Amino acid sequence: MKKITKLKLCAWVLAALTIVMLASGIQLEINPAGLPLWVWLHIVFGIAFFAFIFWHLALNRSAVRMMCSKAKSKIPKKGTRWLSAFFLLTLISAVVATVHWCINPVHSTIGGIHGKIGFVFIVMVIVHTCRHSGFFGLKKQKRT
Repeated sequence: MKKITKLKLCAWVLAALTIVMLASGIQLEINPAGLPLWVWLHIVFGIAFFAFIFWHLALNRSAVRMMCSKAKSKIPKKGTRWLSAFFLLTLISAVVATVHWCINPVHSTIGGIHGKIGFVFIVMVIVHTCRHSGFFGLKKQKRT
C-alpha cells in the first residue's frame, strides 16, 4: 500500500474516532456516574484514537522532516505546538484517569480534569482537520 493511501486511510479512521470520542466524552460528561460499560468503551476507543494518532504522526514524519529541511525555520506552526501540547496533556491525564478508574471505578477529579482537557483537544483536532480538509477532498476545486 502506498504511503498516501495509508495516510488517507488513517485520516478517515481518525475522523470517525474523533466523532466517537466526542460523543462518548459528552455522554460521560452528562452522566459521569453511569454504566461502567460506557467508561470502558471510552477507554477502548481512546486507545484506538491515540494509536491512530501515533500512526498519523509516523506517516507524516518524513514529510515534515522534508519541509523543515527546505524551510529557513524549523519551528512548527503555533497551532501545531498547541495541538501537540494538548495531545500530551490529554494522553497523560488519560493514563492517570484510567489507572484511577481501574483501582476505584467511580468518577474522580482527575477524570473530570481529563474530560475538560480532552474536549479542548478534540476541538483543536476538529480545527486541524478543517484546515486540512483539502486532503479529504472536501474543499471546492478552483476552476481555471
